[in-house]
Amino acid sequence: METVRTAGNLSDENQTQRLRGGVLSLGLSLTIAVVMLKLGVSAPIRLVLFVPFFFSAVGLFQGLYRTCGFLAAQGMRDVGDGPEKISSRAELARVKQLGRKMFLGATLSAAAATAIFVALP
Repeated sequence: METVRTAGNLSDENQTQRLRGGVLSLGLSLTIAVVMLKLGVSAPIRLVLFVPFFFSAVGLFQGLYRTCGFLAAQGMRDVGDGPEKISSRAELARVKQLGRKMFLGATLSAAAATAIFVALP
C-alpha cells in the first residue's frame, strides 16, 4: 500500500513551499476579510473574497495532498528536477484523482470561508 508521502506528484521541497505559501496567503486573505468587515463593505462585494480564499486553499491542499492539481491535469509531476511527464498509467490515474480531490477541497473550503464572511453583519 502506498503512503501519502509517495502518492502525489510533488517533491518534499515543493510540498513544503506550497504549504507555507498557502498558510501565508490564508493569513492575508483573513486580513483582507476583516478589513472589509471593519470598513463596512457590503455583503455582495465581499463575495470577491472567494478568490483569495481559493488560492490560499489551493496552496494548503497541494501541501496536504502532496499534489499539484495543475500539473496533475497535464499528466505531470515535479519531484525536484522540474516538471516531467508521468508515463505509468496507474500513477497518472492516481495523481489525476488526487488533483481533482485537491481542487474540490479548495473550492469547497473557499466557498465556506467566503460564505462566513458574507453572512457576517
